[in-house]
Amino acid sequence: AQFQAENPDIRLRMEPHAGNTEALQEILTRASTGRLPDVGIMDTYWIPRLHAGGYLQPMDDVLTDADKADFLPGVIKATTHDGALRAIYIYNSWRGLFYRPSAVKALGYDAPPTDWAEFLKFGKAARKAGFPNAVMLPANQSELTMLYLFPQLLGLGGEIHDAQGRPNFFEPPNRDKLELVMQMWRDLVAEGLMPEQVGAMDEVGTRPFFYSGETITIGSSTSFINQFYTDVPDLKGDLNVVPMPLQAGATPVPLLAAWGYVV
Repeated sequence: AQFQAENPDIRLRMEPHAGNTEALQEILTRASTGRLPDVGIMDTYWIPRLHAGGYLQPMDDVLTDADKADFLPGVIKATTHDGALRAIYIYNSWRGLFYRPSAVKALGYDAPPTDWAEFLKFGKAARKAGFPNAVMLPANQSELTMLYLFPQLLGLGGEIHDAQGRPNFFEPPNRDKLELVMQMWRDLVAEGLMPEQVGAMDEVGTRPFFYSGETITIGSSTSFINQFYTDVPDLKGDLNVVPMPLQAGATPVPLLAAWGYVV
């Protein structure tokens, strides 16, 4: 309202786009036909693709050097291409296993274990206590699924890309580590700790099962915390998160997903 009052000759029209991988294809199609919006909020991993097509304007005049100093150096570097800033970060999100501390403590745990063997024991205890599932992860083979698989892969010492930025996670020894992570997910299903139905679910699809107590933990993002509180107000003060579990001695390396303004 303030912007419109100060700029009465400019008409703003918001156009929501699809989510996840489908959104990128929609954006690239619109870009190829000259139908991109003047200003957009984009997933920042799309920025190199859009810049390569010549669709993004420099934004260095929007942020002063003092403004840039408020951002982590890696954030500015990630959105700088050919010597110019091409996007301004709005927020980022971290993914892990969300849970109700009250429910977990009722099982005798302070938090879900991050050691894989101990997590399996915890899951079986949750099942015995009446939870239909111990965990639900978004496994619908989309971008979101990789945001959970890759932190475990990296935590096992695997790589996603080589020094030149070329994807190499399907090449040995990274492929072997990725297969191990996928086997861990299959073991969750085989042990009755995670339902097969997650293969068709994203983060939105699994949330109702957490709300209803049909799973004691859920893979989700910090960007959804306010949504959690809106949907189930009594989660305020009773919501926490731990990293994805891995074998003893290994620590997952979370990927930060982020969105930013582009012109």
